[in-house]
Amino acid sequence: MQAAALNTKQLAGLIAAPLAVLALWFAPTHDDPAAQHAIAISALMIILWATEAMDYALTGFIGVFLFWALGVSRFEDAFSGFSNETPWFLLGAILIGAMASKSGLARRIAYTIAT
Repeated sequence: MQAAALNTKQLAGLIAAPLAVLALWFAPTHDDPAAQHAIAISALMIILWATEAMDYALTGFIGVFLFWALGVSRFEDAFSGFSNETPWFLLGAILIGAMASKSGLARRIAYTIAT
């Protein structure tokens, strides 16, 4: 399987995102350092999302990981969205629905119920 070639916008995003992080991380401001670092990581995520340089989910996970790994937030706070059962239930339901649709099982069940 071959990887897709990056277009100009995606390449610009991959270059601009780390540069923006470095510029915002070390910028001389009077803000709280944790807030300044949070802004830098958020800028990285926004640039990567806007330029579609990386998959949206991967960008989000990298951002959440960086919030924790670089000490901007605690692990419990950074990954709290993964601890709720609802997103996992919805993901499972969507995956089962997609598999049933792709395999033709959903159509067979519908025909069985309709007749």
